[in-house]
Amino acid sequence: MDIFKTNGALKHLYGHEDQLLENIGEEKFADVSLERGEYFKNEYVGRGACIGDYDNDGDMDILVVNLNDSCRFLRNNKGNQNNWLLINLTGTTSNRDGIGARIKIISGGRVQIAQKKSTTGYLSQNDPRIHFGLGGSTLIEKIEIQWPSGKVQKLENISANQILDIKEP
Repeated sequence: MDIFKTNGALKHLYGHEDQLLENIGEEKFADVSLERGEYFKNEYVGRGACIGDYDNDGDMDILVVNLNDSCRFLRNNKGNQNNWLLINLTGTTSNRDGIGARIKIISGGRVQIAQKKSTTGYLSQNDPRIHFGLGGSTLIEKIEIQWPSGKVQKLENISANQILDIKEP
């Protein structure tokens, strides 16, 4: 995962540039903010950011909330160069939104784990679907979901590049 940081101190009302840090592997990140457009060259008093796949194309877009200014929509329109999976959970025994569910995927020998949360930050609410970046992998070998009810659900050999709706058994 990459990191987006909206900047704006609570006690100070002067602007800061927001930052986009690209994951270059081995627990290292590179600041690519200035390479990603005019928005990152301006100073704002950031208060929140909502991250999600607005246009359902597999890459993450960002809506930034700025104090005393309009919101800014940063559409990732570069073209998704990697594979991805979006998971939408529906609980039956557990709560309807699957909040608290733990999702583990194995794809291309890599293990990723995410948890479905109800909130994501101050003045923010991210896409409720869980996004997994898969790099060059076109197949998810295994998905394991631990639902809040205690049920465990397993799926195997799932194709990449789709929005997968999963209902608790």
